Amino acid sequence: GVCAFFFFKGKRFIAPKQWKFCLSFSIPMIFNGIAYLVINQSDRLMLNSMVGPDTAGIYSFVYNIALPISVITQSLGAAWQPEYYELKAQGDEGALKTHARRYTSNVLIITVILMCVSPEILKLLGTQDYYSGLVILPVVIAGYFFQFLYTWPLNCELYHRNTVGIALATLVAAAFNIALNIFLIPIWGMVGSAVATCAAFVLLFVMHHISARIMVDEYTMTLKWFAPYVITCVCATAALTFLVDMLAARWVLSLVLCVLLVVRFKKNRSII
Repeated sequence: GVCAFFFFKGKRFIAPKQWKFCLSFSIPMIFNGIAYLVINQSDRLMLNSMVGPDTAGIYSFVYNIALPISVITQSLGAAWQPEYYELKAQGDEGALKTHARRYTSNVLIITVILMCVSPEILKLLGTQDYYSGLVILPVVIAGYFFQFLYTWPLNCELYHRNTVGIALATLVAAAFNIALNIFLIPIWGMVGSAVATCAAFVLLFVMHHISARIMVDEYTMTLKWFAPYVITCVCATAALTFLVDMLAARWVLSLVLCVLLVVRFKKNRSII
């Protein structure tokens, strides 16, 4: 009814210039959304089919335990995006890089903190039947961190309306995720699925980075800029996978990182 009201009230239903702009921008994003959904859901469907509903249920529960990092990064991203576009419009690359370093460092700290405390969250919310999922928690959380990293080239692509590149990059990552799940699930079960999905998010980040570097002249970030964050995340994931049974070590590290995060916040008066 609301749509009909505005259609009939308008003087023109078809405006070729506006339709061309809107459709050329939005149609590729439909395929991007479908491909992104495939990356997020295909692992659970394939686990259910290839291993069984019990394993798929444990896997889904682990993803729910790791979900807070996704909620945090999406909320921070919603606050950051307008500032990013404003800095891009002003051409202030220096301020943008300063904010980017602070923002990414803080998200990395929050990610590692969640890796440290998430085993106790799982044990608190789930029964012993779910404890087999503890081993994949750091890998799942790392996957969410790479989801965050891919928003850097994504925001630049959106700013320059390169939605075709966005769709192609996400479609390649979705196909890779399915192929890797087919290969790894029979070997490692839900561990293989977690590794495959995390690898798909790594590829998603790399593909969008390459797309932005090729198609957007103003995208100045390099893999060298991202390297310290990626290396730190990979090392933390490996270490905390082996420290899953060492409660004291994990919680001491999380407290140290919490203090560091508070100090950084007081110094900069901002997470981003």
